[in-house]
Amino acid sequence: MSDMDLVAYINEENKRRKRRRIVLTNGDHAQNGWKSHVYSAVIGNVHEKCSVTITKENISSRCKTFENHYEAISKMLSQSGFGWDWINNKLSIDSEDVWLKYVAVRNLSFPHFDCIVHM
Repeated sequence: MSDMDLVAYINEENKRRKRRRIVLTNGDHAQNGWKSHVYSAVIGNVHEKCSVTITKENISSRCKTFENHYEAISKMLSQSGFGWDWINNKLSIDSEDVWLKYVAVRNLSFPHFDCIVHM
């Protein structure tokens, strides 16, 4: 995942949750994460807008989570039966059978899948 893809993903997530945007510019990414002034800006913005104190480690952890989600969704989209709903900005699945086969191959379990399907 490139730096610009990660920035775009973070921005979309922020718009959905808080309708706020944190703009991270290209070139502010160091070898082992964001440059220190970016972390400071994010920490300050989150504290100012949400009254929550976070740390550099919280931000790094969230970025890793985003990267893992991006990777999982990218792998799904590369397989037959999965697509992207551009109107609702979510993963679409052709049929329940496609999902059940995907879960079976990966030996995943979802204890309340039947309840989630009806939501």
